Amino acid sequence: MSDGQPISDSLSKKRARDRRAQHNLRKKREALIHTLEQRIADLENELESLRQGCYNLRCENEILKSRQALVRRLVTSWTDHMPSSHIPVAVSGDSMVNVLLEPAEAVPSQAPMSAAEIIVQSPVIVPAAPEALESATRPQRKTMEDLTSPPWNITPFHLDTDLIWSDLFCIANPELVHESPEAPRPLELLFGSKTNMLAHAVCHATRQWRCRDPERLAAGWITYHLIKWMTQPSERRFSLLPEFQRPVGEQLCTPHPYFVDCVVWPRLRTNIIKTQHIYDPRDVMGMLSCCMKVRWPWNETFLEPGDDGEFVFKASFRETFMKLEGWGMTKEFLDRFPLLAQDLDVSSILFNFT
Repeated sequence: MSDGQPISDSLSKKRARDRRAQHNLRKKREALIHTLEQRIADLENELESLRQGCYNLRCENEILKSRQALVRRLVTSWTDHMPSSHIPVAVSGDSMVNVLLEPAEAVPSQAPMSAAEIIVQSPVIVPAAPEALESATRPQRKTMEDLTSPPWNITPFHLDTDLIWSDLFCIANPELVHESPEAPRPLELLFGSKTNMLAHAVCHATRQWRCRDPERLAAGWITYHLIKWMTQPSERRFSLLPEFQRPVGEQLCTPHPYFVDCVVWPRLRTNIIKTQHIYDPRDVMGMLSCCMKVRWPWNETFLEPGDDGEFVFKASFRETFMKLEGWGMTKEFLDRFPLLAQDLDVSSILFNFT
């Protein structure tokens, strides 16, 4: 026993040292993991901030491009109707000063002027008032009262480059929209199609939503007809849109992403357009896709076989989503984007799960 005692003590001490070493190693590993996790979280936040800034810059760039194009069209319209004696000679900001000059042949020849004379005789550029600059450069169309075209022929005013749903709206290839049938089959909107490319695009877009099939189908149906009308306006296509889905003034006057036109509440569309530089439209669209609800029972079917064997809408389901009262929104959306709830009748649109 005496010979074995030192060995036992040595083993116990070694084991204690091993336990302490393992404990210290675990603590160091946990500390390193925590540090790395914190670093990853910081980098992700920084990346999200940079993405947000990049997106805001892109949107601002598109607005500036629209304003530049508007000013160019304005200047071109002036010069097209301007007598030859009116020559634009100076620009201050977005305002142009037109100086009335005598015809070239009436100007007597003069000796070259000195630098001082050039400075004295140079036209003075008077900055326009801020209100005038804002009015001249705001990328707005005429008001509804000033527009001579019928409502069905006035389409929304979109950004030149849309970062959301640009593929869905077939901006680059509107022929695909023209070739698609006037109305899709419900199953094409739910599962896609090899013959109806617009329905297939709508299906692909709505599959990314975190919502039930009734919302996907109802929103897809309205979106399909909305795209058909915007791509090739006609009075008949316009008449197929629900009353609440027809464009309001902000949509016609202010450039905005395409997805805004698919929001069912007119006031909410206006608020999204007004706050598109405050909230990231991608966040708004993502949250809206899972918070927008059709007031349809969870356990009730919304399709039924037709006389030809094809699945068609239940009449009651179609009547529900084709009126504004048939749509609701959960409070999570309104809590996250409080500015978008301004002037909304929250009590009437709030959706409660029952």
